[in-house]
Amino acid sequence: MVRNFISSESYEIYFNCSFYSQERWWNEGRPNHYIGVFYIVIGVLFEILYIPSIFAMMKKELYRLSCYKIMLFIGIIDMIVLLINAIFSGYQAFVGSVTCNYPLLNYISGVIALAGWIMTSSACLLLSINRIIDMFNPWLSKFLFHGYKTYLWLMIPFIYGLLGCTLSNPPGFTSKKLAWFYDPHFGTSIPPDFIIPSYINLVQVIHNLLVTSVMSIVYIVFCFMVALKYKNSSRIKLTGAKGSLFIQSFIICFTSFVAAAINVYMQYFTTPDSIVIIGHFLWIFTHGFTSVILLVLNKSILRIIRINLVSKFFPSHKTSFISGTKKDHVNIRKRNEGF
Repeated sequence: MVRNFISSESYEIYFNCSFYSQERWWNEGRPNHYIGVFYIVIGVLFEILYIPSIFAMMKKELYRLSCYKIMLFIGIIDMIVLLINAIFSGYQAFVGSVTCNYPLLNYISGVIALAGWIMTSSACLLLSINRIIDMFNPWLSKFLFHGYKTYLWLMIPFIYGLLGCTLSNPPGFTSKKLAWFYDPHFGTSIPPDFIIPSYINLVQVIHNLLVTSVMSIVYIVFCFMVALKYKNSSRIKLTGAKGSLFIQSFIICFTSFVAAAINVYMQYFTTPDSIVIIGHFLWIFTHGFTSVILLVLNKSILRIIRINLVSKFFPSHKTSFISGTKKDHVNIRKRNEGF
């Protein structure tokens, strides 16, 4: 029987907290002010850093390119998930709550976070494949991703994420481990007469294993293709816009690889608290560090931010910015031609 988890029936079965009072549930928690503040601060920081990059990627010069359509999709989902896995998690860690202190809010947040994780990690794979194809066969890249075709590709992670959160049980946060677990009563003694449903989330396990294995295959294939392309050269270069964008996509996706591996392990095996916290941080890092990468490594985004944002806040520099605008827009087109 296929169960729809976006329903009140599933919520009442899987997040049933009625056997203890709220006072008892609050006594179950373990406040951690340091970790709570840490989660909130890095979450807010990543959200702020993302805003100018999202603005830049929505500009016509970049949005017409397939890779930026994919990165914009990832960025928007990242910002939504950061509200949950960083800011909401930080609040719960700070006050020392467990899932059953805010059962409905945890359930809804868990559904959204699960969908976001599936969407972004799948979109990361799509971004990696997009960059590899473009580096080695620009004609094929244009054939597969040009124009509206990128939206069709993005429907895959979007629909997949919606199905994933609909057909599998969501996680809930507990301050006992400072992370999210699929068992909302994690670490609590359950009354013997309480019927415990199965909290094993096969969708998440299979997805994480799929992400780690397919991502490994994709980058092994890339290394093999680079070796073939440069077999007669003593130096391998990944310079220029295409090489830079590939490096950015690799960094973005590698954190997903590590976070997925740790998350699968900690859900079903005894894991030291330090590793659980590292795993949760990597989950936050996966959704947030892209904002740093784009601001540090992506010259096209930095150029658009400089032209469109900085000049508005520093009118004294308006003349120099306006004089360089046409040149910068031409450079963006040349730098990204063929993407």
